[in-house]
Amino acid sequence: RGLTFLTLGQAVIGISVLIVGASLALGVRPGPGTVANVILVGAFVDSILRTAFLAGLGSAHILARLIALVAGIGAISLGTALYIGAELGAGPRDSLMMAVSKRLHTSPGAARAGIEGSVVLVGIALGGAAGLGTIVFAVLIGPAINTAFRMFRMETRSPRASVLTRSSRAIGMWVQRGELGSSASAEASRYTGGRI
Repeated sequence: RGLTFLTLGQAVIGISVLIVGASLALGVRPGPGTVANVILVGAFVDSILRTAFLAGLGSAHILARLIALVAGIGAISLGTALYIGAELGAGPRDSLMMAVSKRLHTSPGAARAGIEGSVVLVGIALGGAAGLGTIVFAVLIGPAINTAFRMFRMETRSPRASVLTRSSRAIGMWVQRGELGSSASAEASRYTGGRI
């Protein structure tokens, strides 16, 4: 606990709500994934901190801590690309990232790097600690997200979401034509690569 009575997880939830509001003002609509992110990330943070899962990591060898840091950045980046691609609504920080990216006509990674850098400065101004991990995360998360987006350039939506979206478009097209039948199935199969 710091300036308030809130736990770290509760603070994450509160800040997430504010960021969702800012993203909404910039034209990014929340979805069920946004709501889940707001609630679950904060809850997971508090749950993990109450366990011994991370006990001893802070005093481990610097190499072990750096490996954990890089692994965490990689996991966040891959997760960001996957759940944004699922089109169920991005999380608060990622909604803001996409809004800034769209407004400034820049890559999501560049937008995220700018956001993280700004947050670091605000945190320091409020008396927060900025260690090596803070700086490394702020510098690397943007390029890592861009790399993850490029990795999934053909699959930025999850396979299931992609199939459902393409199938519904194909079926809807044939319904409008009044030709729903075997030809519709063939067209839907073409859209989904035969994975209906």
